[in-house]
Amino acid sequence: MADKSSEALITVARMYYVQAETMDAIAHHLGVSRSTVSRLLKEARERGLVRVTIFDPDRPLGHSMLTPEVRG
Repeated sequence: MADKSSEALITVARMYYVQAETMDAIAHHLGVSRSTVSRLLKEARERGLVRVTIFDPDRPLGHSMLTPEVRG
């Protein structure tokens, strides 16, 4: 999983944000370190593959909810 292809980044992001797996569980499943999983998630966000939206009910633009979106 050292390959940082978009597919690998999306796989890790889906496991973390959609399937709610822990970084430790993802690391164990993929045979990498927890810090590698953290770096892959960061890169997925930086590449725009993951977007996190926070809606705040006290603000005119929405309501309070953390909604990660994994693209791809």
